[in-house]
Amino acid sequence: MTLEEAKRIGYKQALQKTAILVVLCLLFFMYQETRGDFANGFLFFMDAVLSVRVIGILIVLFGLTYIYGKRAGRSVILERKHFVWVALKYTVIIVLFVTIPAFAVTILSGLATQNLQEFVLAFVLGSLFWMLPMLLVWLWACYRMHVVAKQNHSAQSAGSATVQP
Repeated sequence: MTLEEAKRIGYKQALQKTAILVVLCLLFFMYQETRGDFANGFLFFMDAVLSVRVIGILIVLFGLTYIYGKRAGRSVILERKHFVWVALKYTVIIVLFVTIPAFAVTILSGLATQNLQEFVLAFVLGSLFWMLPMLLVWLWACYRMHVVAKQNHSAQSAGSATVQP
């Protein structure tokens, strides 16, 4: 398998699994918002989701997932690194790269003027809250990369062509 194939498999797996997580979270938040009055709840949900901050966070999230998905594909498929460590490494990196700028924008925009200590605690707990779903997504994606690597290794040792996911 070539480097480009490994990168392509890596970012496709990571982006697919991250998109599934984002859709599930959005559906959950929409359900929570529309429990009482559906029309008003839906309008509030759309107002919150279409804000510049949320769209910016999603752009950063998917951009980082694309970049680190390529690296994870190379690490898991070609370098044969253990998928759990690769998933853990990129989960921490992505959560930090999404949380720290969001924290800075919130501080600089003046939204955290009440009690800074409680705000910092809420941000830390929020980043830890996102760590588990992101870790599960990256474990899933890296495991699929690992399966492709094993299939390709078996196929190459048997003398046949490479296997695609």
